[in-house]
Formats: sequence, C-alpha cells, structure tokens
Amino acid sequence: IPSGELLSRGQVIYISKVKDTQYKVELKLMNNNQDNINETIIMKNITEQILLKTHSKHFKLLYNYYECNNTDVENPLISVSELADGDLYKLLKSSEFLYNVDAVNNLYNLLVQCIVSLGTFNNFGYIHNHAGAVNFFYQTNNNNKEGYYKYKYDSDSDSDKTLYIKSCRYNIMLSDFGESKKSINIQKYTYALCHLRILQEILLNIESSFINNSNVIDKAPYQKFYDNVRSIHEYLRTIYKNKSTYNLTDLLEKLYTVVPNDILSQTI
Repeated sequence: IPSGELLSRGQVIYISKVKDTQYKVELKLMNNNQDNINETIIMKNITEQILLKTHSKHFKLLYNYYECNNTDVENPLISVSELADGDLYKLLKSSEFLYNVDAVNNLYNLLVQCIVSLGTFNNFGYIHNHAGAVNFFYQTNNNNKEGYYKYKYDSDSDSDKTLYIKSCRYNIMLSDFGESKKSINIQKYTYALCHLRILQEILLNIESSFINNSNVIDKAPYQKFYDNVRSIHEYLRTIYKNKSTYNLTDLLEKLYTVVPNDILSQTI
C-alpha cells in the first residue's frame, strides 16, 4: 500500500501488512548509500540495545532489514519497521490535538518526551543533526491509563537518578537517523543545538496554532507554556553561543522548574 511519501536520500515509504495478518508495518525502500546504511545500522542497534531491553520507548522498532543483490533494483536496501500514527509536526496542527481538553498538559508532556528521547540518543553515542518536528513520530495510546513512566539516568554526582513522566495519549519516537553522527570528539555544547531546533519548531507551532488562533478563547495557559519553552530555548541558546558546559542532567533540572510536577517529577 503506497503511502505516497517520497523522501530525501533516495527513500520511498510504503505501508505494508504482515502476511496473513492485519498488522501494518512501515516498509522503506532505499538507495544503498552511506546515509541510508547509517540509519539502518543505528535503528538496528537502538532496537537491540535500547528497545528490546526496555530502557526506553521513544524510538521506532526495526523488525528487519534486507539488501537485494539484484543490481537492476533501484532501491536495493529495504527496512521493515514499526508504523507510527504520524509525526509531531502534523499532530500539533491537527484539530484532534488543538481542541482536546488536555491540550496544554499534552504539550508539556510532548516537550519532555522530545527532550528525553534526544538525551537518550546523545547518551547512546550519537548526535542527531536533523531533529525537526517531522522526525519525531508518535503512537496513539488509545487505552491510556493513569500512571507514570519511570526513567533511570546518570548524573555527574549520582549514578542512579530517577524521573517520572506522566502517561499521556501520545508516545513520542525519535527517528530519521541518516544525518546522525557518532559523538566521539564532538563538543557537548553542540548537543544543545539539537534541542534548540525542536524547541524552535514547537514555539512556532504554538504561536500559530494557539496564541494567534481566534478560535482559542483562553490563551493564557498556552502563553504560559510558550514563555516556559522560550526560557528553555534561551537557556540552551546561551550554552551553545558561549560554548558552555552542557549535560542532560542540568537541562532536566531546568525542566523541573517550568513543567507542572504532576507531569514531570523526581518522585511520585
């Protein structure tokens, strides 16, 4: 089933079904170039070392990949991966999201999930280099239950810190790793640039979809969210501009000050 989506780097995406089932997957046909090989290898490593070990749920699962030996085939590299419900860019503009009573809480939750997914990717040894809203995908939790997801992470002073993110209707998954590079010899302040890109896109979307939207009656909660994201953006921009010391722990500490503690907390 063609999805009608032709991507850069010689990629074509199809929505396919597992034989004799109704289970849908993403089938990606790619040129056998270095970016596409790089993306496939990263997805394989993430699946084996993060997803299957239940360290995180913020990446798409790679089921398998193949290389066709027929030299006449235009896109010989094939990957089969988890099919997402959509990307963050389209979600933030959808009426389902915009006019949901939990829209503000969902915005805070998605913000935290984006930052945690990028931080996890950095800690995995890579820098993304293309972390726009179209490269954050989501799954809809139709049977969303009250509760929290528990995360363990290391800091300079504590090797066993914990944070809790409240469950919400959407689960964010970082993807599209073709331009990603290993972070060996990369100055850590450059990690801030990855976060800056997604924060900038979130700010632009909030401005157009909520603050400047005449259909939104009570703009105050969205303005507060916008101002809080702007403060995080300025914090990261200063780090990048001054080439200051950066680590995920400090960014999380900053998040604790602006995200409601029933959404992001160190204790529950």
